[in-house]
Amino acid sequence: MANASGGFLGFWWGWEDVTGHPKAQAYLQIETVPGSVHKLCFKIESDPREQDLQKLKWDMHGRFLEAGQELVERPPTMRVCRTMTLAVWKGDWMAFKDDGNFDFCGTVDNLRQAQRVLEKAAREPS
Repeated sequence: MANASGGFLGFWWGWEDVTGHPKAQAYLQIETVPGSVHKLCFKIESDPREQDLQKLKWDMHGRFLEAGQELVERPPTMRVCRTMTLAVWKGDWMAFKDDGNFDFCGTVDNLRQAQRVLEKAAREPS
């Protein structure tokens, strides 16, 4: 649960080793701050002692955009650190029906598409 100092609720999954970057892993993370937007993020984690993080950042950012085509976009900020958000789902990853009700199957389909983007970006060097 989010705390007074500003946390978020999160869920992460789909860890994939990154081709061409030993000891780097790509993964998906849902971030939500209560009362705010729910983001689906494409992230990288790596040990800075094992990796040129600047090179990793730009390589994987390009790979996520290439693999995701119209589904993903550049996040508002991209910092260089141990864990980096390098792409985000464009628009709302949660699907809703025309009547405004939650569309479970549509949402699961979006998450599966995100998983395929992650796998393709991690496995195929640019």
